[in-house]
Amino acid sequence: MITVEAAIQLIEQHCLSAKAESVSLSKSRQRILAQDIIADRPMPPYDRVTMDGIAISYSAYEAGQRQFKIESIAAAGSPQRSLEDNDSCIEVMTGAILPIGVDTVIRYEDLLIAEGSATLIDAKVRPQQNVHHQGSDRAAGSTLLAAGLVIGAPELGILASVGKAEVLVRQLPRTAIISTGDELVEVADTPAPHQIRRSNNYSLAAWLTKYGIDAQSFHLRDDLDHITETITKLLETHQLLIISGGVSKGKYDHIPTALKSAGVTAVFHSVLQRPGKPLWFGSNGQSVVFGLPGNPVSSFVCCSKYVSHWLDQSIGKKSLPETYAILDSDYPFSPDLHRYLPVLTYTKADGRLMATPYAGNGSGDLSNLASINAIMELPRGKDLYTAGETYPYYTIR
Repeated sequence: MITVEAAIQLIEQHCLSAKAESVSLSKSRQRILAQDIIADRPMPPYDRVTMDGIAISYSAYEAGQRQFKIESIAAAGSPQRSLEDNDSCIEVMTGAILPIGVDTVIRYEDLLIAEGSATLIDAKVRPQQNVHHQGSDRAAGSTLLAAGLVIGAPELGILASVGKAEVLVRQLPRTAIISTGDELVEVADTPAPHQIRRSNNYSLAAWLTKYGIDAQSFHLRDDLDHITETITKLLETHQLLIISGGVSKGKYDHIPTALKSAGVTAVFHSVLQRPGKPLWFGSNGQSVVFGLPGNPVSSFVCCSKYVSHWLDQSIGKKSLPETYAILDSDYPFSPDLHRYLPVLTYTKADGRLMATPYAGNGSGDLSNLASINAIMELPRGKDLYTAGETYPYYTIR
């Protein structure tokens, strides 16, 4: 049995080096950017009007002029206009290119428009107000997005703004989620008294969607030959196998034996943690296999911690700083194990991020996951974690 830290180090030694592929902008959400994105022109690309109103030369205002004859109108999307008379103005709309000969925009709310003229109501005007200057956000040639970022809504907008109809992203591993056990039946079936419905495959598949992975789902009955044959075939077509159940010490826990027969070398089996102690990890050089304990909380925790770390490293996701929360009550835990504690985090009025323990009824208490929003990591070596202490956590929603 190894420590959590040792397990992470071993997993990192078996990460893939994902290649890049091109996908359409509309399909790039949640993918990992595989290239730096460079501004192809200044941002904004021109001096941009930020308020509906009139554009004037500030020198005219400074000279005491308060009424301006309207020469023309400049709408957003129209070619750049020019002011002919320095004592006049041009009506401008938000988003329009600032006309030549003007440098200051006065909003309609500060004006009285009548008979082709705009009269300034009692308001103070500052030079160059309400103008978003060319290149003031980013210069042409500057880096807008760095490789390794997750593409979300803001990134999609930036990609569109620089004309990236096709985006270079990291390839995702072909992934299979495999449930095991004769006690499991399909969701639509009515289970016998000795059976339960399959659930882990659904929660794990949903969890993988945050990476953009559309995993295939399989179920294996408790038969060693059947398990070995199926896993052998799946290893030929998938780079990541996530197996739920069958990795403990029971007589029908065939997964470690089947994986060995299929040519997968065990890297480690069992970690000093709760839940998820029976975690199994191995590789055949082309694919990796995570054997997760079958209890739903164990399976979910191990996927969130270990499979997540492997994926992040394999697809080049940029690392983020650890996040921390404060325990709001004492939590006793005597086994010398790394504890993954279900918690509900919340923010107090003074800005402190707190965490309430929701230990539940063990690793089989699937319903407890609906009451929490995070998992807190409590390191080994203590038998009491006291209120006010700060520990790392990661969100599950």
